[in-house]
Amino acid sequence: MHSSTGTHYSGTCKVTHYDPNVENPLTGIDAIEQIADPAERAKEIGKRLAGIPDFQARLRQMRQAAILEMRASGMTYGAIAAEVGLHRNRIQQIAEGRSAGGQGGGDKGPSPDKPPTPRKAAPRVRKTA
Repeated sequence: MHSSTGTHYSGTCKVTHYDPNVENPLTGIDAIEQIADPAERAKEIGKRLAGIPDFQARLRQMRQAAILEMRASGMTYGAIAAEVGLHRNRIQQIAEGRSAGGQGGGDKGPSPDKPPTPRKAAPRVRKTA
């Protein structure tokens, strides 16, 4: 199936298509601060915030399409990863339409697109007798 808001399969990878007319919710964002009425300003901010998930979905679809285009040209996941600056496993996840969180239930934990935040070692506590 191929439509502006449908799903089709490219090889074995699911590709979801979103409305290409989704407006960038960040366009003109600086003008929002100039709205004098705080209620109107808050309403406009709310509208923009509501549009972010659709815009993110559009960007994810565009990135997936770019990765699949590179795969179709014969590039390996490793070569794409080197080109894009992500880990090979993340490139495969993107190509397959999987979220960063792995199996089931959406994203959990830090995104593989960013390096993990180093953890500080917990101080050792000595037991006294």
